Amino acid sequence: MSEEHLQSTHEPAHDEALKAFDAQHFGRQHAKKSVDQLDDQMKEDIADYPVRNLEFDTWSSLIQDGTGLAGS
Repeated sequence: MSEEHLQSTHEPAHDEALKAFDAQHFGRQHAKKSVDQLDDQMKEDIADYPVRNLEFDTWSSLIQDGTGLAGS
């Protein structure tokens, strides 16, 4: 095989390998970013849970007592 033939087959294969690597790298980076965003959202939701739970309990007790409907 000539050097030219090897070079002409190597270049397209090399380009395809780089494209595949870039696609995988983007996929991993995108997935990591998505996981990080989900983790941040879960932390916010967990931090807000006691406040939302307290608000729900307060409204529930007002409605059960009938005092929450007095102004309606």
